[in-house]
Amino acid sequence: MAPIALTDAQLDQVMTQAHQVPRALRDMYLQAVAERLRGKPFDADVWRAAVAAMREILMKARAGHRGLGGNQ
Repeated sequence: MAPIALTDAQLDQVMTQAHQVPRALRDMYLQAVAERLRGKPFDADVWRAAVAAMREILMKARAGHRGLGGNQ
């Protein structure tokens, strides 16, 4: 996956949500954010993508899906 260039403010937005995701799932969270941003202008979308990805990962973890961090 190609890296995505974010401003410091955008990175702060992503990391604010990342702190709500268990460490074992953060890589999955960051990949979900990147997928949501691919091919879109970032300005207004970064916060929405970060929140949506965080919610998705936490919902999957709470539902007990296998393969999320290997600790389920």
